[in-house]
Amino acid sequence: MAVAARMDTSATPAFGVRNLALLCGLDYSTVAKHLKRLREHPDPLIVRIVAGRGRAGDRYQLRVPDRYQAEAAWRRWRGGRIETVHPAFHGTPTVALVYETLSSEPTGAAELGRLAMLSSSATTDALRTLAAYKLAERGPAGWRRGDRSLDQVAIETGADTDHARRLALYREQRRIWWQLLDSWQTTDTVPPQDIDSAAASLVPWPRSPDRADLDLETANEVDQLPAGVPELDALVLLQATLGAVVIKPRHRPEPSVNDPPSGQRLPYPRRQANTDDPDDDADALPTRR
Repeated sequence: MAVAARMDTSATPAFGVRNLALLCGLDYSTVAKHLKRLREHPDPLIVRIVAGRGRAGDRYQLRVPDRYQAEAAWRRWRGGRIETVHPAFHGTPTVALVYETLSSEPTGAAELGRLAMLSSSATTDALRTLAAYKLAERGPAGWRRGDRSLDQVAIETGADTDHARRLALYREQRRIWWQLLDSWQTTDTVPPQDIDSAAASLVPWPRSPDRADLDLETANEVDQLPAGVPELDALVLLQATLGAVVIKPRHRPEPSVNDPPSGQRLPYPRRQANTDDPDDDADALPTRR
């Protein structure tokens, strides 16, 4: 992201994941995964201010985390530019970081690990790899850059061929994506054609499903249906192709002679009056005690 900001001459670069992958020497899926982790951090290094849309990628803003702001205020920054990762270092980010910290002046391994923010074991392994390809030389006072160029190493390891193949793949994927976007924005319509023309062969005409294509329960229901009824043929087609299920109504019990007519409420049950009690009124409503 720092390289993208330098190339964009802005603290809010908007680069796609494939462009960033070519800059940092990683696969675009890895870049997308790490971008998600970085922006979801509680104290992030980057903040997505505009989500990508169409041909434009996500726009991020670089920021100094709160925990490093005090240190960044007084720390002296090392001079120089942040370069893109050479194709010779594709897939080996630790080796690229150590090579970036090397210079023409001898530097100790511990200091190189501190500058690259790597462990001592990772720094040692990276220096061994660089020394094997004569990209780093060890002297009495420490390590310095070798005289061999990265282009020669890329040719020797076949990294240049892999980079060219990767670049062609990303360009083709971008072309397909842009072509799809253009097809969504077009306003041209296809003129209607007759059903007997070539357009009719593009969509298969629906047919009745065979018994072998149906399950046992559906096949038995098909045998019980009368043939030649359009509604039933459509029902069978929906069951076979879309998995439709016939919802059968529940059985309702037959009304009895004691049931009230539809739309009428049952009368309130009447209580027989006590003839021995003169104050008992059977028509009075019962009270809650």
